[in-house]
Amino acid sequence: MLKREGPQQWIFDEFKDLSAMTFRFKGKEKPRNYTTQITSRVIHKYSLSEVLSGPYLMSEFQPDLITMVLDKLQPDRMRHVSIFANSGSIAEIKGHYVFWLKFLVEVVFDEKMIMWSKCGENENLTLPEKNDFIPTDFELVTRKKLASLPELIKDSAMTQLWFKQDDTYVLPKACINFELISSLGRSDPVNCNLMYLFVSLFKDALNEYAYDAELAGLHYGLECTIYGMSASKLCYSTSQFN
Repeated sequence: MLKREGPQQWIFDEFKDLSAMTFRFKGKEKPRNYTTQITSRVIHKYSLSEVLSGPYLMSEFQPDLITMVLDKLQPDRMRHVSIFANSGSIAEIKGHYVFWLKFLVEVVFDEKMIMWSKCGENENLTLPEKNDFIPTDFELVTRKKLASLPELIKDSAMTQLWFKQDDTYVLPKACINFELISSLGRSDPVNCNLMYLFVSLFKDALNEYAYDAELAGLHYGLECTIYGMSASKLCYSTSQFN
């Protein structure tokens, strides 16, 4: 499937944008762990000027290089590893021991190699759709007055809405929390179990849809509480309305 479709520019652009976003808004790490990671792994792969950005930033789309790698994905170039339970027949194999485990190296027969080469394509494997959750606008909205405490901006019989503008991290991120309060959820064992089932089924139904969102830095949570349910959403500001 990958060979048939060939290298896709839009896939590279998505990875490029996501990697640049991750690097730009990367959280702080412990200095000791960060320097150890750089000196032990990164510094041997990148020039000194690219030690910090090298693992994240992508600069050039090289379809010829991608095609060359795909062409090398052939059955006669692979290493196949099989793991068996400790049965009587396997125990009789005269192999070698590594860490008290017996292993054996064999050459794959030509008949099986030909069968693998002609296995065809799996119709269930396709390239993903474009990720619409990737944010593009990271401009901060300026505010004249910043309150030191959360402000109650809406108060009704059914809803209370509190807001606090970030004045510490100054990042284009939004954190939204909802507390759904209802006494019915804990009124009896039946409703309590129904609430837990609803939350579990809701999260399971969103699992596939939320995958692209999580890749783009949008995370959500839905949990049962003693008062009802709580929902949270952490994302970049421009993607909170998608």
